[in-house]
Amino acid sequence: MPNLPLSGIQTTNDTKVANYVQGFYKKNFPVSGDEYDVVRTFFLGRTKGNKTAADALTSSVMTIAINRNIRPVSIIEDFKKYTDNSSFTAALIALINGDRRNTSKLGYAAIPEPDQYVVRNISS
Repeated sequence: MPNLPLSGIQTTNDTKVANYVQGFYKKNFPVSGDEYDVVRTFFLGRTKGNKTAADALTSSVMTIAINRNIRPVSIIEDFKKYTDNSSFTAALIALINGDRRNTSKLGYAAIPEPDQYVVRNISS
């Protein structure tokens, strides 16, 4: 059998391989460019023009929207309700934590309450 390529598709396996390889170069994006621009512009405004932060937040929101099968613009519409930074940050963290494992959750550090018996034995 020669090592030359096939001159034409002759079997069903050749068709399967040809269809599989063609899929490598065809990219379908579930989000339109307009939606991406809306999300990025929103985060550029919230981060005061910090492009790196805006791109990272846009990527996160896009991934979450695709995973949850919702429109990214609807997430941004919900975020527009938060006018102060602390409530916006809390809402953003809650959104991102929804798709993260418990070992990698974002948030605020919880200060544990020390045991009263341990505290009384510690001299100041």
